[in-house]
Amino acid sequence: ESIASTDLTSIDLNLNAGDCSFVAPPSGGTGGTFNSGGKPHVVFSGPPDNMTFVPVNDKIRIGFDQALNASTVTDPDASDAGSKVYLTTTGSDQVAGTVTYCENQSSAGCSTIFSQDQNTILFTSAANLAQNTFYTLVITEGVTSSSGQSVEGNRPGGGHQIRFTTGGETFNFTTNP
Repeated sequence: ESIASTDLTSIDLNLNAGDCSFVAPPSGGTGGTFNSGGKPHVVFSGPPDNMTFVPVNDKIRIGFDQALNASTVTDPDASDAGSKVYLTTTGSDQVAGTVTYCENQSSAGCSTIFSQDQNTILFTSAANLAQNTFYTLVITEGVTSSSGQSVEGNRPGGGHQIRFTTGGETFNFTTNP
């Protein structure tokens, strides 16, 4: 393609992995401002809520405005009935995977999150997700802040959920063709 006398056919693009969605605490909520010790709220997610064409090998990240109680988050088997954070396709199934609370990138099992991410829940599925499938990541009201307050979000009765649809391919952003 040419614009005026400039040839634009040899432009190189570098794509960086990761998406995020910034979500402010709900207006009229019972929590305070960010990091004030009120109820914890989601401040970003990757993938963002309602995203389509999410790579089937993506790890799911949800960041909060304050520290969480790791014992209410971390779960080596997110498919069991007692899981407080889980991934579902129907609302009644739970996808096999692990849930890790990442205070920061230096926390055990958290080296794959971005260096600026803090207070992050990381869901890692046991296998690639199914292609072209609608998923919901559910964070129940059983997840609490370090001060014991339940997550306040977009889920009736407490908690938060992130909905997304996978694409049909696996993407590797670290390889140059």
